[in-house]
Amino acid sequence: MIGLKTDFPIPSLEEWQIQLTKELKGEDPSVLERHDEIEGINYATYHYDLEKNSAEGFRRGNSISNDWHIATLIEVQDEKSANEKVIELLMTGCDEPIFDFRTNESANLDLLFKGIEFQYIHTTIITNSIETVYRIQQSIGSAYHGKIKYAIDPHVVGLDPIRKLAPLFSEKQTPFIVINGYGLQQTGANATQELAFSLSTANECLGVLLDAGMNIDQAAACIHFSVGITANYFYSIAKIRSLKELWSSIVDAYSPVHSCSKNCVITAVSGPMNKSLMDPYTNLLRQTTEGLSAAVAGANSLLIHPYTIASSHPSHELAERMVTNISLLLKEESYLHIVNDPIGGSYAIEQLTTQFSEKAWELFQETEVKNGVFSEECASMLQTLIHETANKRLTAVRDSKHLLIGVNKFANPSPEKVDYADVLNYFGLPHLILERELMTEKNG
Repeated sequence: MIGLKTDFPIPSLEEWQIQLTKELKGEDPSVLERHDEIEGINYATYHYDLEKNSAEGFRRGNSISNDWHIATLIEVQDEKSANEKVIELLMTGCDEPIFDFRTNESANLDLLFKGIEFQYIHTTIITNSIETVYRIQQSIGSAYHGKIKYAIDPHVVGLDPIRKLAPLFSEKQTPFIVINGYGLQQTGANATQELAFSLSTANECLGVLLDAGMNIDQAAACIHFSVGITANYFYSIAKIRSLKELWSSIVDAYSPVHSCSKNCVITAVSGPMNKSLMDPYTNLLRQTTEGLSAAVAGANSLLIHPYTIASSHPSHELAERMVTNISLLLKEESYLHIVNDPIGGSYAIEQLTTQFSEKAWELFQETEVKNGVFSEECASMLQTLIHETANKRLTAVRDSKHLLIGVNKFANPSPEKVDYADVLNYFGLPHLILERELMTEKNG
């Protein structure tokens, strides 16, 4: 066996600094320092060591492997066509269909689920109706416990449905509350704001479930997280690792009996904010980078939306096929699914994680002082902060301080016809799509 510490002596910090000085060739070392105005953090582009060991705590993966589920969103409008699409997706690599019932809560389940072998896959159900949950539980949920989770957003339906569903899952816990950090990230929120929002929402839901008669182990098992990933590779990794650590701290404060209750179930989601409809072939690189960051950070599921999702004609065969292929390549070609915590030991990632954790915890405590994220005062504070951050993002792209190939740099000489769908909203804020905003400004 190679003795890395014996065969490769570990240099001291002074030796690192001497080498860096040589590499800079007379430039001031301050060029290695960075200030990110949007994220509100300062960091160096090199790191030597940190007191916090990456092998400790819940920054790491939650299992002995690093495997993740390849998720795909299916809108349940016509049951027959949705069923055919799911069957096709399952045959081409998807192993977690996400059924979105919000446009058809009364869908025929027998027709929709015909021929689907739920025992071999994982399934997520997005719904705003507790009746849909009851129907699916009676149809397939009880038979495939542990294979099906629900995505009910308390910021959409309110806390009362959460309270009403608690008895259904008190004996056999199933994740049914989604903490939609992705939705907030798509409005322009930075990592600190998304994390604080997610923690405050999840903590409030814990309280509701505890009041409904669950213990902390049962309540924690009913919550899962949706996290937005961006083209900033290191930030996305650090954000996911920070969420694991902070959620573990919150659950631990309630004194759970089982240590696994402190684990964090995460679906990482790549959205349209930084994607281009005018220059579609630039999106594949962004989506791959985003998928890679989620994979090495230890996300449980990866949902990469096709770049056309914000279009008024979102169905596009190539775009849909590519998002599944990204995960397949990360697994079958890079083997990232069998390497537990592949980013562990990176001082730069650990330093970013620490900064995000500290800033997010501080903002989370502010939300608690203002009675939690569901209070009008707290929501107003967060909306103001996020609106300011979204404006900073747009300004950075408008002024070319942040480059998006095909959007504000190296424009496609033969741009595709652009036809965006209506603007979506979340938490009282519009989704931010940078290309659309620049086009709107250009066209007056």
